[in-house]
Amino acid sequence: ELKVEEILKINELKTKIENLVGRSIESNLLIQKNKRGNPTSVSDPNKTIKEAHIPSGSTIIIGKTLAKGGHYNII
Repeated sequence: ELKVEEILKINELKTKIENLVGRSIESNLLIQKNKRGNPTSVSDPNKTIKEAHIPSGSTIIIGKTLAKGGHYNII
């Protein structure tokens, strides 16, 4: 779990996550809001969490494409 404020920009959130997991994230962040529905990509890294309408309790899915088969690792 990562605690952040609404004024944090998406690119700053991505940097915090990269530092937490110890690897670079090449793609946009995928957000699953309140554990319902399909995850959506956040394409504008300059928006704040509030501007991107990411509610508290959302899940951030980080995918890394593998060389074989194109599957994803979910963290």
